[in-house]
Amino acid sequence: MSSNSTRKHNNDAKADSIEHIYHSMTDALIHSQATSVPRCKDNFFKFWWDDELKKTKQRSIASCQLWKSMGRPRSGAIYDNYKKDKAAYKIRIRAKKREDEQVYTNELHEALLRNQGTTFWKC
Repeated sequence: MSSNSTRKHNNDAKADSIEHIYHSMTDALIHSQATSVPRCKDNFFKFWWDDELKKTKQRSIASCQLWKSMGRPRSGAIYDNYKKDKAAYKIRIRAKKREDEQVYTNELHEALLRNQGTTFWKC
């Protein structure tokens, strides 16, 4: 075997070893993530989400798709409906967040007023 072919063989073996180590590490990370990182529902962090918001979102998406399919006009009934539905969706989200925050704050305040330490920390 010539020295060039020996070097090429050694380089190929090194590349294969690096590739094997890389795949072993990524497989281990994926397995660790799957067994260690808790899974939760899509709406877990949006516990304030309700059917009304879902319907408002669907209306917003539908009017947006129609607006896009019509070439994204900058004026007219389709544009006005798209902007109205989008604004209604954003306003409703803000209102639900604010409403939920207010309920949570009131529960904390009431527990503190009742001087129930255990209940206060569970809110």
